[in-house]
Parts: sequence; structure tokens; C-alpha cells
Amino acid sequence: VQSKPVPVTVKIDARDTKEDTTANGFINWMFLVKAATDKDKSLSYSYGPGRILKDGTVAVSVSVKRGDRFMSKVSFIFHFHPGVKGPAAGHGYASKWHFKPFDGARKYVRLEAHAFNKLDSTMVKTVKEIARKKRT
Repeated sequence: VQSKPVPVTVKIDARDTKEDTTANGFINWMFLVKAATDKDKSLSYSYGPGRILKDGTVAVSVSVKRGDRFMSKVSFIFHFHPGVKGPAAGHGYASKWHFKPFDGARKYVRLEAHAFNKLDSTMVKTVKEIARKKRT
């Protein structure tokens, strides 16, 4: 008799929304979100429409849902800076695109493009497409 697979339910800790969130804390949390969405097939990403901030940055909100319910405080922002060529070490405004915990988070609290390969590739591709379409 073959047993039916038991659905896996994974807990994702809510992101710390304090302004002083550390870069390493946010980056590690992003990797935990990726691991959880890989393991628990009831989890999925949901995307907001692209929007343009006052400084010209294109922002795309990303949330995680379990089925059709949004998970509390399991969300983040993708920022795209049109015209920027790529990241420059230590320069807060020279990253073409990155993830941040929220709009207005400190400039160094982000996950930059060099680490995108450690995230869900479909999610990264989707936010880039939304941001590019909003820019044009």
C-alpha cells in the first residue's frame, strides 16, 4: 500500500521592519524565504504593479502567499534604477537593481544582483520584467 504524500507546511518568520534592520539579517531572511517556497508548494510569490518613486526608482512590491492568503510581514521590495550600469562597491546609489526590506530602508540594507542566483529565478525574472515595463 502506497502512502499519500503529506503536504509540507513551512513557517516563515516575519521580516523585522525596524529601520535599523541589518544587511546580513535581511539577506539571510531572503534566503530563508527562498528555501521555504522551495519546500512548501502551497507558498507562492505575489507581485504588485511597478511604481515610480520620486527619485525615478522603479519599485515592485513582492509578497508571499499561502494559497490565497497573504502571509503577515513576509514581503519585500525590488528596486530598479534606470540608467545605472551596475553595482559599485560601497556606493549606495550605484546598484542597478536590488531587493530591500521596504522603501526607505537604509541604503546598505539590500540584496544586490550578485546574489540573485541564490533566489527563486522565476521571481527574479518576474520583478525585472515588471520594473522594465513600468520604466517604458
